[in-house]
Amino acid sequence: MASIDHTYESYATTFADGRVAECLACDSDTDPGFGTGAVAGRAADVSFVLDQLTSTWDGSDLIDRSRIAMAGQSIGGAGSVAAMLKDSWVRAGIDMDGTTYAPIPRSGFSRPFMFMGSPDHVPGGRDGSWERDWKLLTGWKRWIGCRARNTSPSPTARCRRAPSASSLPMASRPGHARPNSPARTWRPSSTST
Repeated sequence: MASIDHTYESYATTFADGRVAECLACDSDTDPGFGTGAVAGRAADVSFVLDQLTSTWDGSDLIDRSRIAMAGQSIGGAGSVAAMLKDSWVRAGIDMDGTTYAPIPRSGFSRPFMFMGSPDHVPGGRDGSWERDWKLLTGWKRWIGCRARNTSPSPTARCRRAPSASSLPMASRPGHARPNSPARTWRPSSTST
């Protein structure tokens, strides 16, 4: 697993030589073009890192280039869509609660993708970008909506598939489960202190 820190998007990034890059994006998220620009930059960063990891890194022979996936939360999740559209090495993706900005071609997009989000990201929710893009995902896809509950002593989330089962491939419909298929409902166990 590799994690990417996007320079100029965190309050400070310190480089090995001691230089510090301050956040340029921290006060820009109200700019109408912020999301589109941020995901394009993230997609370029992902392509650069993949090129470096698979060519110049000493452990590059450990990377199975046919099994590269990307997941992110918020703008990072939106960046996973953009990275997949830009770089064919990213074979699967997960967007956790990120409004999608990168336009999926009208002809569709066939690589595996999963949306996982809060009540804003359910059919008819406040953010319509997932509904728009769901129709364009032509390969394996899942949309899981979560409802968070802030209860003591620890918060929990209850997650369910959002669209109707009829929109899923036959093997994913109730009564046609595959071995090792994910649970239809997931709820983290609560721990008491």
